[in-house]
Amino acid sequence: LLERVHRNDVAFTLKKGARLQRVCPISMKLASTSVKGQHYSIRMIVGDKSVELKDRALNEVVEVYTALRKYPLRLIVSEIDRGRVSGTLAVPNDLNQEANNPQFHELHER
Repeated sequence: LLERVHRNDVAFTLKKGARLQRVCPISMKLASTSVKGQHYSIRMIVGDKSVELKDRALNEVVEVYTALRKYPLRLIVSEIDRGRVSGTLAVPNDLNQEANNPQFHELHER
């Protein structure tokens, strides 16, 4: 069966050497890129956990589950340059609405 979750795509660009960048409910930082091999490595902060994705391929779908969520976030990097990657993060609608709620930020910044 096809998954019937409505998602919003959030575009992002990460540069090597930059600080952690917040993209909806997660933060990401680019660790390395390989233009020739079309691979990248990034560090993600999901909730209170740090995850490192090493040697991921261009257009590879990476699913990330957040705490207490039924549906995962979907990370897709669609462009790899020297020291820079661009792509989209597909966020389920219910989580996107929570992330835009000021009370959500107050609870998660403590």
